[in-house]
Amino acid sequence: MKEYLAFAEKITKQAGEMLLEGFVQQKSFDVKSDVTLLTEFDTKINSFILTEIKKQFPDHAALGEEGGIGNFQSKYCWVFDPIDGTKSFVLGVPLCMIVLSLFENGKPILATAYDPFSKEFYHASEGEGAFCNGEKISVSTADVTKGITICAGAWSYKYYPHLKSNKLQATAIANAGYSIAKVATGKAAALIINKPSFYDSGALTLLIEEADGKVSTFEGDAISHEPWSKSIVVSNGVVHEELLKVIAEEKNV
Repeated sequence: MKEYLAFAEKITKQAGEMLLEGFVQQKSFDVKSDVTLLTEFDTKINSFILTEIKKQFPDHAALGEEGGIGNFQSKYCWVFDPIDGTKSFVLGVPLCMIVLSLFENGKPILATAYDPFSKEFYHASEGEGAFCNGEKISVSTADVTKGITICAGAWSYKYYPHLKSNKLQATAIANAGYSIAKVATGKAAALIINKPSFYDSGALTLLIEEADGKVSTFEGDAISHEPWSKSIVVSNGVVHEELLKVIAEEKNV
């Protein structure tokens, strides 16, 4: 695991420098079929990470949001988002990250994310805890009246007014990886992700679990780590059941 972690830290930080280089530039973009944005830096960073994985671990599969090699059924498969938060990147809002995780036989064994603006490197491995820059992190103990719930992604924003009407503290941040890190460090109490992207949230749920938090589907079931799993709730555990009730109520409106 030490080898994989050292590799992930090195690569995400190098990719983070590439992100910063592009951040200060005027950027053009294309709109993909799923209506998300694509810049030349998404493609450039994706290619860089793929090349490095192939060089270091030629027998491993690697699936990036902008292209990959191999398939998820491989024994070892790296999954990554070259820029989690492309819209923020295009707008010049510093809420974007590099996300890189490793699966073994379909199960996440290492989750990493790097915020090049704050220089924060997050990582978690099964049974070893969650860390930010080498310091152990954990979720908060805030209840629904004192904790902030984040709605991540455009499909999750519909829950925002319903949370507010229930007198719950809520805000909207588009980037799932960034938001997961905020829950893992105790800065936010929970996160609602409707229709998550596998590339940025597929394995980062491990960060939450290792930080003593809780992850489930909207129905309260355990999540599947297969690509394109169901919508999820990520929390400190204290607010989890209350949020599931709010989500169920919204569905019945």
